[in-house]
Amino acid sequence: SIIEATQNPNSLTVNGQTVDREALVKLLRLNYESFCYSVLLPQGGETFFDLSPANKLTLFSQIMGLDYWLEQSQKAAEESRKLDEEISSVQYQMATMGGKIDALSFTIDDLMIKANQWEGTQAAKLEKLTVELQDCLETCQYLGSIKQPEPFNLDEYNDLIQTLTEVDKELAVNDSKINEVKRAQRTVGGRCPVCLQPVNMQHLSLLTKHRLDLSKDREVLLTDKEVLNEERSKAEAARRAYVASQEKASRAAYDLQILEREVCQLRQRLLEVKEEKNQFGDFVTSKRNEYDTLQKALVLKEQQVDSLKEQYTAVSYWVAGFKRLRLYIVEEALKSLEIEVNNNLAGLGLADWKIEFDIEREKKDGGFSKGFSVLIISPSGSSIRLETFS
Repeated sequence: SIIEATQNPNSLTVNGQTVDREALVKLLRLNYESFCYSVLLPQGGETFFDLSPANKLTLFSQIMGLDYWLEQSQKAAEESRKLDEEISSVQYQMATMGGKIDALSFTIDDLMIKANQWEGTQAAKLEKLTVELQDCLETCQYLGSIKQPEPFNLDEYNDLIQTLTEVDKELAVNDSKINEVKRAQRTVGGRCPVCLQPVNMQHLSLLTKHRLDLSKDREVLLTDKEVLNEERSKAEAARRAYVASQEKASRAAYDLQILEREVCQLRQRLLEVKEEKNQFGDFVTSKRNEYDTLQKALVLKEQQVDSLKEQYTAVSYWVAGFKRLRLYIVEEALKSLEIEVNNNLAGLGLADWKIEFDIEREKKDGGFSKGFSVLIISPSGSSIRLETFS
């Protein structure tokens, strides 16, 4: 790559492409400070090995671009934290769903009991209404069988009463005549109160004969009256029976009308009871649907938690993984640097001397010790820090 920087006009190009300083630093992976320590050694300035271990590590990290892995580790830690919070949030949602599911289960059981009780009550209502309807129908059938009696012949009854009245009149007349004859019989020697003739033995004989005829007529009239009275008794009994039957039929017709209206009302009530819906059953269906929906949602949340935990395991691994990767890159770079430095030492005639580089190490608590240390291995094998030399 060809980098050109000009003045008047100021410009900065890489292979003829205009860039800014940040893009150039990113391309070279060298800023001004690292350039001065690694490419251009300014006169009178500090060399790389004159820096403190912390500053050497900072400069080495800048040159090697090692902060990238720390940034990635930080991103992994942040992502792990987000995943952990998301897992906690989903688990809280699962706990809330679990509480709702338990409450719904209790509600469904309670609604099932009420639904069964409602069904039992409805069955009892239907049975009662059915029995009442059957009783009414049977009563209606009985009342419907009661017919109006045959018409009573009032004319014949009145004729009978008239005839009986006439017989009573004839009997009264007959009794009056008999009494007159009796009085005439008691007036022998006097005048007959009937014919106004003198009453002698011959006339008395006639009166006796007339009295006998009247008595016979009276017997006939009494017989006729007795027969008529019997017929009248039968007729009156028939009339009373007719009146009673007529009243019974009228009362039955009236009661039948009332019962027929009651039958219609019972049938309507039966239809209404049959068409009544078990609202508890609808509630049970609704709550079961809600219960199933929550169960499905809970399963999805469990799957989501499992997925998030897998992601968390994978991401949290790279919190330390990126640091270990950075350490591996550093170690590899140091090995190469050690080889180059020690080769140069041998070229300078210091074959028995060695230089070792040591950098941050992972500690037991998971952290890292920071610093870039330079160790001088003398021919005797002792290890001494570079800073102890003048």
